[in-house]
Amino acid sequence: MITLQKNRFINKLFSIAKKWKSVLVLLPYKFLPAHARLSHIGSAFRGSRLLYLAVQLDIADLLANQNVTVEHIAKKQSLNRDNLYRILRALVSMGIFTEVSPKVFANNRLSKLLLRSNKYNVRQDILLDNQASKSAVWFDNDESQKGVSNRPSSKDLRRGTSEHLNIDTKVNTFEGFDWSSFDLVFDSGNANGDHILDILRSTSDLNICIYDNSAAIRSAKMFWQGDHIKDTNIRLSFEQGDMFTSLPKASSQHNLYCFVRVFSGLSDRDGLTILRNAKVAIANFNATIAIVDTVLPIEGLDPSDALDDIQLLLGNSGEHRTLKQWEILIKQTDFTLAEVAELRSSNKILVLRKT
Repeated sequence: MITLQKNRFINKLFSIAKKWKSVLVLLPYKFLPAHARLSHIGSAFRGSRLLYLAVQLDIADLLANQNVTVEHIAKKQSLNRDNLYRILRALVSMGIFTEVSPKVFANNRLSKLLLRSNKYNVRQDILLDNQASKSAVWFDNDESQKGVSNRPSSKDLRRGTSEHLNIDTKVNTFEGFDWSSFDLVFDSGNANGDHILDILRSTSDLNICIYDNSAAIRSAKMFWQGDHIKDTNIRLSFEQGDMFTSLPKASSQHNLYCFVRVFSGLSDRDGLTILRNAKVAIANFNATIAIVDTVLPIEGLDPSDALDDIQLLLGNSGEHRTLKQWEILIKQTDFTLAEVAELRSSNKILVLRKT
C-alpha cells in the first residue's frame, strides 16, 4: 500500500522529541522540595482543581502503603470507574501518584504529603488555595468582575476546537501528510478553522468543501471573505448539513472526509454515528477518512494533553483516546485503520479505509 506519510523521519523525530519533552519538563521538579512542587501545581487552575479533588476524595489515604486498583477506589468512594481513571492518569502525568501497572496506583514522594497521618502534610494549604472565594475570579459572574478591567473572561480561556491545535502558527503542520493524493476534501465540524488554510497551502490542486450546520456555514462564509479567500484562490465551497444525520456524497475514490479535533469532543456512540454516515456517503467509492486528533501514549503522558482530557471530561462526553481506544472504536465500523501519520503537533492523522 502506498503511504500517505510525508517527511516521516522529521515528523517521527518531532514525536520522539515531544515525548522526551514531557520527561525533561518534570526532571527539574525531582530536585525540588516536594512542598515547592505541590505549590507550583496548586497555582495552575486545572492542575490545582485536580489536586484539590484528590484531597477531597482522600485518594492518598485510600492508597496508603499499598498498590490499589481503580475499581477498588471507585467502589470505596462510589465513583465512576472510567472517569476516576482519567483523573488519576492526569495526576500521574503531573508527578502525583504512580501507576505501577495498568490501572493500579500507589503513593509516591509527592502524594505522601497528602496523607492525613503525615505530620508534614499540605492538605490544609491545598484546601485553602482552592476555596470558593479564591476560585470565583475564574468564573463569569458579577462578583468576579467587580473592580476588574482588561481581563480575559474564563470564556476566553476555555478550550476551543480547531484554532487550538497546540502548533506553531508559523509552521504548516499539515505538510506532514500527502494531501495531493486527493482532489476534494470534505471538512466537517470546524467551519472557521485555520487548519483549512494550511491544508489548501499544502497543495495547489486540492478543493475543500466545508460541511457544517446552517449557523456555522453562515459564520464560515463571513470568515473566509477578504484576505483568507485571496490566499485560497477560491478553492472553497460550502454545504449545509448535520454530520450526525448524513455526510456529503462522495464523487470519486480520491475524496477525503476530514475531521479535525472533532472526535475528541464526542462520545464513542456519536463517533460511531458519524463513521456509519461516512460509510453511506462513500457508497461504492473507495474514499478515505482522516481523523486529525490526539492519540494518547500508554506511558509518558504529556501533562497538557492529560489536563485537556479532563477539560473534555468536565465539559461534555468527549475524551482523548489512546491508540488502543481508537482501534476498539474503529473495529465497530466497516473501516480499518490503515495508517497513523505523524504531524508536528500533539495530533496525528488516523487514516481509515473501507474494509
